[in-house]
Order: sequence, then C-alpha cells, then structure tokens
Amino acid sequence: EGREVAVQSLVGSPISVAETPGDVARTRLALLAGAAAALVGYLALAWLAHHSGHVWLGHLVLCWPELCDGGGCPLYRLLCAPLVLVYNALRIYACSCCLAFLARAGRAPFCRGCWRGVTGPPF
Repeated sequence: EGREVAVQSLVGSPISVAETPGDVARTRLALLAGAAAALVGYLALAWLAHHSGHVWLGHLVLCWPELCDGGGCPLYRLLCAPLVLVYNALRIYACSCCLAFLARAGRAPFCRGCWRGVTGPPF
C-alpha cells in the first residue's frame, strides 16, 4: 500500500545556548580574578588581625589551627566540617598506614642483617 511518510528536518534553532570560546575564557578569567581578589583581601585582613590589638579579630580570622582540631568560630566549624573530616581522616589513618607500609618495606629480604637482633613470630 502506498503510504507516504513526511520527514521534516530541523535546520537550527534561532536561540543558541552554546558559548563561544572567547566567552568561556572571559568567564574563567573573571573567576580567577575574583579568587585572587578574595585571597588578597583575606591576606590583608589576616595581617591586620595579627598586627592589631583586637583579640576578637584574631580569633575570627586566624582560627584555622583550632578549626582543624574541632574548635574555632562556630560558623567556620559548620561550613568547613566536610573538609575538616577529610583532613583528619587523611592525617590520622593515611599517614599511619603509609608509615606501616614503609616499616614493612624496611624488612625486605635483602636487609635481613639489619633486623638481626629482633625476634618474634613470623608473619
């Protein structure tokens, strides 16, 4: 039976959502400039907190060592909790695990003479 099928082609949409490479580069440069400006602003504020006599400003701006130990500003503790969790996990578990591997590597067969005085059950 002779059915006809009509096929329509989509030539293109008058609205384009793709950015040009120049727009992408300008956006990345603007983000980089914003991050650099924020870093310079923080460094200026940290210098001011360190050299001024205001104790509250130092506790607010220079609290990163306390923050990594679970102290510091409550707002920073809330915002940085995932980062502090990962930092402490790496510091506690990964470092001790790497040290255990290095200690085990020190007991290689070619270095048996180094461990002559150590006695204990074999693994």
